[in-house]
Amino acid sequence: MEVFDISVLYVEDEPIIRLEVENMLKNIVRSVATAIDGTEALNLFKQGHFDIVITDIRLPKMDGLELSRE
Repeated sequence: MEVFDISVLYVEDEPIIRLEVENMLKNIVRSVATAIDGTEALNLFKQGHFDIVITDIRLPKMDGLELSRE
């Protein structure tokens, strides 16, 4: 399987879903970082370089839409 040279920030508050999707993404992209809420995701985003952000809409502390606006 081809691995794409991109980094992904994946934001999901449900642990089982987050782990499953993270494992899937690790098979197809160079790097994956995960966050459990919008605030953590925004902090990670500011610290690193991500080509793609995949976020849930309903998240604790800051929802996915507000995260996208920030």
